Amino acid sequence: MLTDSQNRKLGKDSINNIEYNEIPDGVYYQESIGNPEGIVVPEPSKNIWIPHPISGQYSINVIGTGNGEYTLGTLIYDKSGELKDMDFKGNTAINDIQEFELNYSADNIQDAENYRMVNIDIKPGSDPNPINIKSKGVTPVAILSDQFFNAKDVVISSVLLVDAKPKKSNIEDVNNDGFQDLVIHFDTQSLNLSTTSTEAVLIGSLNDCSLIKGTDAVRVLSVPEKRSAILKLFDFFATEFYAMFNILG
Repeated sequence: MLTDSQNRKLGKDSINNIEYNEIPDGVYYQESIGNPEGIVVPEPSKNIWIPHPISGQYSINVIGTGNGEYTLGTLIYDKSGELKDMDFKGNTAINDIQEFELNYSADNIQDAENYRMVNIDIKPGSDPNPINIKSKGVTPVAILSDQFFNAKDVVISSVLLVDAKPKKSNIEDVNNDGFQDLVIHFDTQSLNLSTTSTEAVLIGSLNDCSLIKGTDAVRVLSVPEKRSAILKLFDFFATEFYAMFNILG
């Protein structure tokens, strides 16, 4: 199912059995493919055709109607007729929803990209993710794995968090769900954030060259490093006290 930048929908929500046809001249249809032996593919392909797309951001939801592998193919064109073909392969299950974001430009097709949306956790265990942009430290971000996404497939050198490049990384299960996550550390002062920022966006690519994107909320601070050092000292003593309390207890 697809939603355009004006929140108009086209396609079928198979979970609620609702079909949408809100985009002008857009068409949603299904087709099965046979072979000379007369065998028909059990799951027909779901197709969306928009002859006059507008520039902007499109949300695409792949909703599983069965268990197994799927391919999301996008063939798009701009005003001059230039084409761009993008495919993404993955696995799904009945009623599983995987989200994609297609950024489309009617003026220059080379600006169009299709991202698989992934879950990220900035400063795992912290809420609402305070970031002091004057800190000389690092900001950790976890790219979370799940049943159908393995964060180990991420090309670490391709990842950017609001324009900042990775400094180091490690693998661990940060949310205790049984899946190994990828934790990447970024130089905090390299983050392209301001005190008015409310979210941070991470982009990158996988080993198969497909693109990923994730967002998480942040609360940006601009605190002089001197004060930050005092806060770090306070945190150190608080941690030591907590450890001593647990030992004595």
